[in-house]
Amino acid sequence: MPERSGGVRSRPGAKSPATAYKTAERRAQGRWKLEVASREEMPLDARQKGTWRGIEQDYFLPASSANCNLWLAIRDELLSFFETYDIAWHEEDTKDYGTRTSRGPSPNLLDSQVCALNFWWGLARSPAALAATLRTIVPELVGVEPPGPSGALAEPEWIGRSGTNYLGEKGRHRRRGKFATSADLLFVYRDRSGQRHGILLESKYTEDYRDAAFQPRSPFGTSRIQIYEPAFASPWSPFRREGALTVPDLLIEPFDQHLRQQLLAAAAEQDGELGLSTVTCVHVCPRANRAFHEVITAPALQSAGATVAEVWGSLLTQPSRYRSAAYEDVFAAAEAIRDPALAAWYAYQRDRYRWGARAAT
Repeated sequence: MPERSGGVRSRPGAKSPATAYKTAERRAQGRWKLEVASREEMPLDARQKGTWRGIEQDYFLPASSANCNLWLAIRDELLSFFETYDIAWHEEDTKDYGTRTSRGPSPNLLDSQVCALNFWWGLARSPAALAATLRTIVPELVGVEPPGPSGALAEPEWIGRSGTNYLGEKGRHRRRGKFATSADLLFVYRDRSGQRHGILLESKYTEDYRDAAFQPRSPFGTSRIQIYEPAFASPWSPFRREGALTVPDLLIEPFDQHLRQQLLAAAAEQDGELGLSTVTCVHVCPRANRAFHEVITAPALQSAGATVAEVWGSLLTQPSRYRSAAYEDVFAAAEAIRDPALAAWYAYQRDRYRWGARAAT
């Protein structure tokens, strides 16, 4: 069952069973919905079992209550922001969860886009706390500021400024979060010299890619090798020249998405987008999701490191343009700030995602 959309193709045949981590999170999210969330946060209608392709589960919300997947304190703000800037929600077009009356987040409580927004958009309610937390990943960060004219400190599903198509992708209806390479969030910070820098942040929750298959062609039949090869081979490519690494080697998740986002970051940096001197990819995933970190799906990369992060850093000319962090550590850093303005956010994250309970594991 899905945790996000994104067109990941699987090998034919039987699917691997859910990992112990994913199974535990399904139970925990269902328990949170039924027993922990307040009536204001999760009204009675939302506490009913949702369905996916006719299968009932507690960790799904009814399609009509999907908006309750977002933290109440930021719910209306996010719904309005996504509508204003025509940003795609995960699974917004699927009828697998039943009939929806309006656009909004996935009804799946394990959805990674929702997890990212609940964490980072919620944390951004305190700019000082957001800066201090991001500084544990990017130490050179002094302060955060809005990337663009929207005024928001986080720009969801960033694909580049309007009118750009850095990677030459062929989607006819490219928009933020759909038919284009995007990152979950774009942040902008200044360093001690006053220069602006970008962070393309990608967030995972329970995803793993044990059953991923190579994707040399798009769902529309276009060659993805021809699309990404020019950027991969360009003078500003972030990838090391030595060795025999090729684009086809990387067209399997999670490296497929890493490839596209790293190229997007490098292209935006080369272009000086939004006045940015550098653009760094930051990947945040629970440490407890070992199946994501430790399964190296690409045969050509299996000797390059023990984890996805180790492997990826070894491929780059400037490894510092890629950072990896665990949600358990990032939440601990945020919680250590003890910002009174975030008291409700701390409680929500502890109750729903249990980061604090797993920080030492």
